[in-house]
Amino acid sequence: MLEHGRKEERINLVELPVRERATVLREFPHEVPYGVRYFRQLYGIEGTPEEFEELAPRCPVFRMEEAGP
Repeated sequence: MLEHGRKEERINLVELPVRERATVLREFPHEVPYGVRYFRQLYGIEGTPEEFEELAPRCPVFRMEEAGP
């Protein structure tokens, strides 16, 4: 369940297959620069897009889908 103020939305998280993760991870440092520090701590990387892409086999990535009623 996602909540924002009084709004709620039911969602499902679907894990992406490894082959689809690299593209998403490569964009992460550009799209969420404040989150890079957590990956540095967890995975010991500098934070380049290439390093993020290489994390695909060991870093789960999820897609949010609207849940049914």
